[in-house]
Amino acid sequence: MKNKKRCYVIMPFSDTKSCTKEEWTEIFEDVIKPAVEESGLGYKCERSRAKRENIIKGIINDLNTAQAVIADLTDDNPNVFYELGVRHTLQRRTILIAQHEEDIPFDLQPYPTIIYKRSPAGVRQLKHEIKGNFKDIEGNPERADNPVADFLAERNIDLLSSAKKANLAKLAALISELSYNIEALDSIRKIIKESEKARKKGAGFFAATSRFDNAC
Repeated sequence: MKNKKRCYVIMPFSDTKSCTKEEWTEIFEDVIKPAVEESGLGYKCERSRAKRENIIKGIINDLNTAQAVIADLTDDNPNVFYELGVRHTLQRRTILIAQHEEDIPFDLQPYPTIIYKRSPAGVRQLKHEIKGNFKDIEGNPERADNPVADFLAERNIDLLSSAKKANLAKLAALISELSYNIEALDSIRKIIKESEKARKKGAGFFAATSRFDNAC
């Protein structure tokens, strides 16, 4: 049986401004998980499975290996933003969700965020939008979708542009050198040709002189 793709969810584990610890568990089990696993694209939805003695290493491993990551920005939880920052530095695609538009921080406002509701209709809508995002991730895995990826993409363009300019300069120098060499070869050929003509004239002159001397 083929292994399912993994979708790791970044979300609070304890009480926040608008949700208790129990409510966050309900949100994962009753809203996010069904939306992911019933999308029909073969994803298994997980939260952190890391052991307490090595929780950070486990979380980073999950963030690195999951084919997709969903980050719930609701209530501005610092742990969520820490894990989201790690995912961004790994340059892997991420889906942003939140319960309210005001939960989206200024830095991430230019990037798409799904606003969801904790209701059966909200789950259906979230499922529809997540499915579309999964398809986009699978079709465009390298697309930049966060500030870090945008910066690195621009940086790579700058580096490529600099490398291109350097290569063009080298090419221009080689063309100039080649042109000089061609001109030098043409000059050498002319000298050889003139020398050949002079040699033939000299040979004719010496032959005529020899016949004149013999006649005398």
